[in-house]
Amino acid sequence: MNSDLTMRPGATLILTNNMVEASDLSETLEGCGLGPIHISRVPPLEEGACEDVQEEDALLVGYRLVVFGLDASTAIARLFLSTLSAHQTHLILIDGSPDVDLGTPRAVLTRPFSSLDVEHALRLIGLLKKDA
Repeated sequence: MNSDLTMRPGATLILTNNMVEASDLSETLEGCGLGPIHISRVPPLEEGACEDVQEEDALLVGYRLVVFGLDASTAIARLFLSTLSAHQTHLILIDGSPDVDLGTPRAVLTRPFSSLDVEHALRLIGLLKKDA
C-alpha cells in the first residue's frame, strides 16, 4: 500500500495491479456515491512483508470499502484481509473464493465483470439500496 494515501473517513480503496480495471471500478463506485476513491498499485504481496501490513494497519481504519483485486491465496493477503475484517471494513474480493469466512461484509466478483455486477455486489454488502 502506498504510504502517501491520505485517509479520509468513508473513502474507498481499490487494490489492484490492473489500472484499467481500477479506473473502471473507480468510475462505477463514484457513480454509486462511494467516493472519494483511493487507488493503489500494490507491489506483489510477498511472504516476508507481514510487518509492512501490520505497520500500515492504521491506514485501513475508516475505509468504508476495500476492493481487493490481488491474489488472495498468499499468507500475507490473508493477513491483510483479516485486518480488514477486524475493522469491519466492507470488502469486494475480485476472483476470490466465496467460501472463505472473513467475518466482514463481503462480496465476490469474477473477472470479467460489468458495472451491473459491481452494483449487485454493493447491494449484497449493503452499500447500495435495492432500488438504486
